[in-house]
Amino acid sequence: MSNQSKFFDIIKKIDYILLLIGSCLGIIFFGVLIFEEIGHRFHRRQPPQIAVVEAEDKTEIKEYVEFCSKVRDVFVFGVKSTVVKAEELYSVESQKMSALSNIAGKGTAFDGITNFIFINESTHSEYKLFPKNVFVYKYSFMTESPEPYIRNHQCNIYTVIRSDTNGDKVLDSRDNISLFISDYDGRNMKELSTAIMSFDYTDQEEFVFTEYDGSQLSYFVCDCRTRNKRLIKTVTQNVTVKRVMM
Repeated sequence: MSNQSKFFDIIKKIDYILLLIGSCLGIIFFGVLIFEEIGHRFHRRQPPQIAVVEAEDKTEIKEYVEFCSKVRDVFVFGVKSTVVKAEELYSVESQKMSALSNIAGKGTAFDGITNFIFINESTHSEYKLFPKNVFVYKYSFMTESPEPYIRNHQCNIYTVIRSDTNGDKVLDSRDNISLFISDYDGRNMKELSTAIMSFDYTDQEEFVFTEYDGSQLSYFVCDCRTRNKRLIKTVTQNVTVKRVMM
């Protein structure tokens, strides 16, 4: 066999090997896409994350404190409980911090927040947001960032589930969701609503929320600077799904 024929045989073998490798990579790639799509569809079918309020008698309930954030001169700590589960509610950063607590023997990576403790940096005075622990469904602390893509607002905002209003033995978005605001240090807390259906930001300081009485949906707007809410519009329509975008 001539050197030229041997050369072409080698080229053919290399082409075959490259084709085989490409085919394998293509199968793996499409397999990953299919797996992710199945995972996303399964995830979308999951109901809103619930917080269990009744644990088994033999289950040890752990309550502990974790650092959440620093707002101006105040350190904010979250009081967490292993009886409350909130896998999908809190940020990735919060989940990572909770995972470290799990390693330390405190609880799981997704224990829900039941209160906040504010500690002044200079005086070391402590202030607990709620006199009695609740389920802090979602929250947003005051922000003062120079970055244009950050939404700044001059108040802390909390959506809270205080009790099992529908009697199904769990706390979740199907129960009444209360809406509170406060100063950056947790002081001067004000309840804006005992049962909201939705929450949306409009600009840097304003946000809109709705209340529903079974037949009429009322839209309210609140400004973080004035702390006052005002009615925008009331419409008659059927509403079944809550939507709290925070």
